[in-house]
Amino acid sequence: MFIHNIIGSKLWKLLLKRFLKVLYLYGVLKFYWKYIIPPPPKDVDYLAIDKNFHNDYQIFKSQKEKSKYCNDFVFGKVYPCLKDKYESNGYDSHYFHQDLLIAKRIYENKPYKHFDVGSSIMGFVSHVASFREITVIDIRPFPGKNLNITFIQQDFMNELDESLIESTDSLSCLHAIEHFGLGRYGDTLNYDGHLIGIENLYNVLKKMENYIFLFL
Repeated sequence: MFIHNIIGSKLWKLLLKRFLKVLYLYGVLKFYWKYIIPPPPKDVDYLAIDKNFHNDYQIFKSQKEKSKYCNDFVFGKVYPCLKDKYESNGYDSHYFHQDLLIAKRIYENKPYKHFDVGSSIMGFVSHVASFREITVIDIRPFPGKNLNITFIQQDFMNELDESLIESTDSLSCLHAIEHFGLGRYGDTLNYDGHLIGIENLYNVLKKMENYIFLFL
């Protein structure tokens, strides 16, 4: 009787452990599908996505075996990207045209210096850096390096360094000022943050210059 109780107790613990493990995996998968991968269009179901990925993966592996470069490429861990084919290519008409338009204006006007505060590094700043030097000011660090980009880390709601006062004849701030004081990017919460930012933008510009551009 005692032995049966021990066996029963061990079996119960094993079954409970397996049940909890299955429950945990179910929770992880449910979270993954709900929050990590947004649902595809209604006419595409999850089972079809899984099946298509599995088939594509097997085809790709079989192609490797037939390739003369088969030894140059080693399969590592599988990292399926299942949602990309159902999304757009990241095109945002507003930012796309805005960044190109302002970069074109700067190219045409050829200011002596151009400062930018908080605009998109991947969009606007990279456009301008392709044809001239630009000084970028942002509250967050910029780990990248480019010969045409000079970076200054600065909270534009704080008192400006003396060297920045009236230091440029051209200035841009594209869709950034409305975020000042909201804390989203690590800045201090400040109800009047946008007003302080606008004042500091004005202070950075040289007065009575031929080229003064302020884009908000």
